Amino acid sequence: MTYTVEQLAPGSYDVLLDGVVIAALVRVVSRTGPSDTWQIELLDEVPQAERPAPFTSQ
Repeated sequence: MTYTVEQLAPGSYDVLLDGVVIAALVRVVSRTGPSDTWQIELLDEVPQAERPAPFTSQ
């Protein structure tokens, strides 16, 4: 199982699993604190048992 990321724009990426886009990754800029965070979201809703590791939720 090989994950790769492809940059779409600064702070925005597609996450690929074996060459197939499975998730979106974006940097969320904090307006109230010193650090930014990263948010990732699977593109397809799948049952928990079928989600690729390490994903535990949508």
